[in-house]
Amino acid sequence: MTRKMMKHIICEVKSSRKLRRSKSSRAPRVEVAGPPKRYRRHSECAAQSIGSEHLIADYTELKMSVGIQGFEELRKFVKSREDFCKEVSACMNDRADLESKYSQGLSKIAAKVQKLSTNGIGTLSQAWLMAAAEMEKEAECHKNLAVSFSEEIVKPIKVTCDNQHKDRKQVESVVDKSLKNMADRKLDATKLKQQSFKCTKQTEILQDQVNDARAGKGKPLTDKELLKLEKRKKNFEDCLKKADQDYHEACQRAERARQEWETSMFKGVSHLQSMEADRVSFMQAMLYNYHQHLSLVAPRLMQSCDRLSEAALCVDASADIQIVVMQKGHGPYLPEQRLYDYYAEDFSNRMDHARRKQALEKLLLLLRHDIEREKKGKEGIENLAKVYRETPNFADGEAQQEVHDKLSHVNAMLDYLQASHHKITCALAKLEGRSKPSHPLMQHIESHSDKEGMVESILRRPTSTSGGRLDSTSDYVGTLNRLPGDGGSPLASAPIGVVFINLCQQSSKNEFDTDTQSPLYSPVMQCQCRAIYDYDANQFDELTIKIGDLITVYDKMEDGWWQGELRGQIGIFPASYVEEITMEKL
Repeated sequence: MTRKMMKHIICEVKSSRKLRRSKSSRAPRVEVAGPPKRYRRHSECAAQSIGSEHLIADYTELKMSVGIQGFEELRKFVKSREDFCKEVSACMNDRADLESKYSQGLSKIAAKVQKLSTNGIGTLSQAWLMAAAEMEKEAECHKNLAVSFSEEIVKPIKVTCDNQHKDRKQVESVVDKSLKNMADRKLDATKLKQQSFKCTKQTEILQDQVNDARAGKGKPLTDKELLKLEKRKKNFEDCLKKADQDYHEACQRAERARQEWETSMFKGVSHLQSMEADRVSFMQAMLYNYHQHLSLVAPRLMQSCDRLSEAALCVDASADIQIVVMQKGHGPYLPEQRLYDYYAEDFSNRMDHARRKQALEKLLLLLRHDIEREKKGKEGIENLAKVYRETPNFADGEAQQEVHDKLSHVNAMLDYLQASHHKITCALAKLEGRSKPSHPLMQHIESHSDKEGMVESILRRPTSTSGGRLDSTSDYVGTLNRLPGDGGSPLASAPIGVVFINLCQQSSKNEFDTDTQSPLYSPVMQCQCRAIYDYDANQFDELTIKIGDLITVYDKMEDGWWQGELRGQIGIFPASYVEEITMEKL
């Protein structure tokens, strides 16, 4: 209910009252004093005094009190308030029909209104309780009030209820659709996860059979049988790569579906609260309208009207919304992000030590590329948000809110990828007998086994009071940056004492292109280099090189660190310690 609509209703009431007076010339005209000036002055501005900034709870506060259960509770509450308005409309219609028998009919209506208002909460319900009490005292009334109540109160409430009912159904449909999409994506990810585990187990069995056959263990196999066995193993390895890729993409689709549901839920809650605020303001206007009709009956009703005016002035839509949030909320909202859970992470799964280590290292490489991609997207969104802040007229509130949502999604995805990266890093540290590194997100990661015995890791990250997630992304990314590795000699600055690894640089034509594919398990060789100085690894992901070592280079990072392979181990090393082998040197 907008301010223009309420002004229009008040004007229509006054014009219809003048028209009714001109037609009923036979009826004796009774001059009735209007309501006190202090009430008229306040009531004319009642609709304008409640701005959207006072009616709608801040978008930040929504994240602190909603979730699946919180949204359902709010949905039920809004529906109950809609039923409340319908019942009030029905009651006022009964009042119009029974106006000729005012003394008997008004008592019944007062009882109904009192019963309806008793079950409600907030200042609006208290105001209607006062109106019901005053109905009992009003034993006399004009028959003309019946027409006024029917045309100026009952019909507007019905029209408003019908419009808000359509809006509410549309909001609920969007949220339910996004919730179903999220459930479907999670189910797809679970199925692909099971397929990945199955392929990994079968590949391990075939690998052991091939190793045993080559070592002469067990039943001897002919060359043809051995070739057939190796071909079967190769097929399963290809199947495993595809299954892991599909699972990786399904997990990201599930996470994006969860983010879309989360955004639609927050927008739905905001819209429902706005509808409820409009409904409270509209019912306040209807209560004032009811008072205006009673003030025309006789001066003897002025005392009752004054008490009703005080009740109407006490209605506070903002306070009602805050009461709903406090009573119907479920505490801080903790989004649940289901992290990657690979076969190699769980040490209860049977897997060769060397292959487990190699699998974990490749997974870390994959996640580093994903993190770098999200970082680039975040930088672009932050630049756009900075432009909006510096030039407020450049974009409206909806565009700024959209940028805020995108930044929240990127932060959530960075938390998702970084938590997965830390989890795999801990698994690799355990495999190598090192102590587990610390991380701001580690206290929010929970792991448990499902009915089938597969481990599920959940990141429950609390939200901040400023509308975003608790910002550990900058801290984490800051610790990921190594010292420069492009010094001119071994005496130059070297990456000593750095805690975390540096993210791989990944070029992209579009900073917001989230569909860029990361290399999965087959890095591409760029060149070869030879070590010209000795370098001892300071971190688990670095390579120890000696003078003369020949290294295969997979990636050249902009910070002076290269990634390559030496003696079957993949890691990073400072570029200043090696020289690239050109065709002339070969």
